[in-house]
Amino acid sequence: MAMKLSAILESLTAMLPPERTTHNGPLNDDPLISGIENDSRKVSEKGIFVAIKGYQSDGHHFIDSAIQSGASCLVIDDLDYDTVYKKYQDALPILSFKNTRKALALLSRLYYDNPGQKLKLIGVTGTNGKTTITYMIREILRKAGRKVGLLGTICNYIDDKKIKSPVTTPDSLELNRLFHEMVNKGIQYAVMEVSSHALYLDRVYGLDFDCVIFTNLSEDHLDFHKDMDEYLRVKELIFDVLSQSTKHPTLAVVNQDLDFSDRLISKAQRLKLNYKTYGLTEQADYYGTDIHFSLSNSAFIVKNGTESQSIEIPMPGRFNIYNTLASFAAVRFLGIPLADIVAGFKDISVPGRFEMIQSGNGAFIVIDYAHTDDAIQNVLSTLRDLKPRRIISVFGSGGDRDKGKRPLMGEVSGKMSDLTIVTSDNPRTEDPNLILDDIIVGINRVQGKYIKIESRYEAIKEAIHLSEEGDIVLIAGKGHEDYQILKDKTIHFDDKEAVEDVLKNRFQTINRMDHDS
Repeated sequence: MAMKLSAILESLTAMLPPERTTHNGPLNDDPLISGIENDSRKVSEKGIFVAIKGYQSDGHHFIDSAIQSGASCLVIDDLDYDTVYKKYQDALPILSFKNTRKALALLSRLYYDNPGQKLKLIGVTGTNGKTTITYMIREILRKAGRKVGLLGTICNYIDDKKIKSPVTTPDSLELNRLFHEMVNKGIQYAVMEVSSHALYLDRVYGLDFDCVIFTNLSEDHLDFHKDMDEYLRVKELIFDVLSQSTKHPTLAVVNQDLDFSDRLISKAQRLKLNYKTYGLTEQADYYGTDIHFSLSNSAFIVKNGTESQSIEIPMPGRFNIYNTLASFAAVRFLGIPLADIVAGFKDISVPGRFEMIQSGNGAFIVIDYAHTDDAIQNVLSTLRDLKPRRIISVFGSGGDRDKGKRPLMGEVSGKMSDLTIVTSDNPRTEDPNLILDDIIVGINRVQGKYIKIESRYEAIKEAIHLSEEGDIVLIAGKGHEDYQILKDKTIHFDDKEAVEDVLKNRFQTINRMDHDS
């Protein structure tokens, strides 16, 4: 990480030529760089400050603060060059780019000595399944004796070290810092969730992936993306990132059973990517057959050409068969022995994903992160296959997020649940009751039965109190989360804790059927 300013600028301009620059020759002052920052409050003496135009603030407004903290170089948006040049041309080198996010990604990669190149790097994108697949791959690699890092929604891991994860995919600076730490700790593999935001905002630009997986796509994040076509176009960018990897060979893993799989395959072919497909028909390279579900597990056979392997996972559901097939294709590409793959799948545990608790009266409670109409349909389809007496669903929808999915979620639950209890999720700045009304619109479309209870704890309590032997209560939307974001504060709230508290007061026996490690 000890780099001269001139060296890092020379390498950056070779990869991404600036639009304009005051740096056209030898520097009078050529310090060793102390760090790269896009937050002026973190800039240190001899650091480089990258000004990013964000959605809530503009880094160009904090250039004075960065210089006062000792910044030795500015990287700015070309639209701001004239203003910044006029004020700071004699103070320090200035480089302008059309896309400072890409510049940040490459500077981070250079400063941390390209750590992604030193790891076997696996990226997973799609609306649903990312977390489960990354946990599956991590568990299999660990069974095979590999040292693994993980980056995702629930948390980050560097081997056994657990690190809080504020976002699904960190920005490029934090990503490269984490990868650098992984390399220093002897990590060999890193598996990460890649969100649509990360792809759109160039957080993974310049990363050298070995393998990427595209799981599926359903309505989500349309508060950020214009429509579903743009959402898909952004998700497809993961193939562009893979095509620029310096590693060979690489692999793109694609869900064959998607309505638009031909589009994804055509793009992979145009980019000359090596790719494999997975699904539940013989058209796929890796396909599942002889599928059997129970309340607590799934068993099936994976076929790939002449290869045939029995797999068992402690998670029910057709959607988890898809997750398993995607993971299987990736780890086979990575050369993991079949015995370790089978053992890894048997021991998989994902917090907040289909966690099951048995109550004292013969009912079951399932806690799951499902927070889109497609995810809720997947979970409810699985529960229906188990032939319960009734399904009582409890969920809400996040505030200040995609409003279009709310009635869709309500419609799915109205069709597939015997009773839906709509409740608060993370309302943020919105009125919780108005969010619930949006969900109820969908329930009413299909004449579904519902109860509206704003308090999430009271909604969970009501569902459990209404449940009887043979019933299944689904509590969806928050899964592993241990907080609730309200208008003016964030409070502690954990669905599992709420369930256990209600059961403790109602029954003497709580039989856990989740698989926490």
